[in-house]
Amino acid sequence: MAPLVITNLAVATDAKLPRLFVRYFNSLGILKTATLAAAAFVLVSVAEAKPFPKDIAVFVQRRDACDHFRGEEPYDSERRAFLETQMRKLCRGTDAKLRALKRKYAKNPRAMGKLGQYESDIERMAP
Repeated sequence: MAPLVITNLAVATDAKLPRLFVRYFNSLGILKTATLAAAAFVLVSVAEAKPFPKDIAVFVQRRDACDHFRGEEPYDSERRAFLETQMRKLCRGTDAKLRALKRKYAKNPRAMGKLGQYESDIERMAP
């Protein structure tokens, strides 16, 4: 069965869903109310999605790239050499940077939540 698609505060669906059912809920205004509530939620969520400070954003981008290569499989010697090069380039210094950012933003719960997603001691395991 195809999912309900809400457009212009009206319901479009396939023939399997009885029209009586759709009319009944439309008459109660439930679908319109649900649509407006969902739209309000999206607007509030977007308004609250403030970007992180630049130093955190730069760290996150670099560390995510580092973690990507850390998770890759070195299936042959050429691939292993490539991964080691990328990890040296991207991972070096990130442990110290993470500690510094945690000190700097210790009183910022949102920043600490983001920074807390990262392992704090990866460099000793890196090539």
